[in-house]
Amino acid sequence: MQSWKLMVGFEFHVQIKTDHKMFSTSRVTNLDEPNAFANYVDLALPGMLPVLNEDCLDKAIICSLGLGGRIPNHIKFDRKHYYYADNPQGYQITQKHNPIMTDGRLFYFDCYDNENHILIQRVQMEQDTAKTIKKGGKLLIDYNRAGMPLLEIVTEASWTNPEDCKLVVREMQELLQQLEISDAKIEQGQMRVDVNISVHGEKIAGQRVEIKNVSGAKNVERAVEYEYRRHIDLLE
Repeated sequence: MQSWKLMVGFEFHVQIKTDHKMFSTSRVTNLDEPNAFANYVDLALPGMLPVLNEDCLDKAIICSLGLGGRIPNHIKFDRKHYYYADNPQGYQITQKHNPIMTDGRLFYFDCYDNENHILIQRVQMEQDTAKTIKKGGKLLIDYNRAGMPLLEIVTEASWTNPEDCKLVVREMQELLQQLEISDAKIEQGQMRVDVNISVHGEKIAGQRVEIKNVSGAKNVERAVEYEYRRHIDLLE
């Protein structure tokens, strides 16, 4: 395996620690009865008027400063259109073209106890979708999560190893908790991690694979280790 290099990038989806949702006055909750906290904005009823929760903007700026990134003078929201039952608007409000931050860094101590860092491509604010539950052959939807405020933190892909991937996730989680941006409890879905992996040899580059919603730093390490070996087997 020494002749193969591993390249990994992360997408962190982090629930912002605030009292109500991104664009509505519904309370933010993870533990209440299904559909107890979803108002006309969350359900996209006619005549709705989304109004930005300014606390989310403040937390996004604090996160951006913590990552040492560049905050532009102008930001805007975009519509990401797709049609699915967990998205009653028919689009997600997100930031594609003018995010809250670009060009940051997350510093961490690697598996050799050396100071290292991973480049942060962008930080953007966006709405979460509703939660879908399969039960008894039916697809049930809990709209308590619809419109929950998220930060999406996207890193650049970099050469690394599986153990360092675990350490990056733990460092990000600790940073978010210490700055009180998010409780970042992975077991409650407050921090979800997508991992992008590719393997490169001297004369060949493998295809990138994305692993969605990995739960926990240790599971990130296991997933990367598994995919690293699987890719090498395929390429060889």
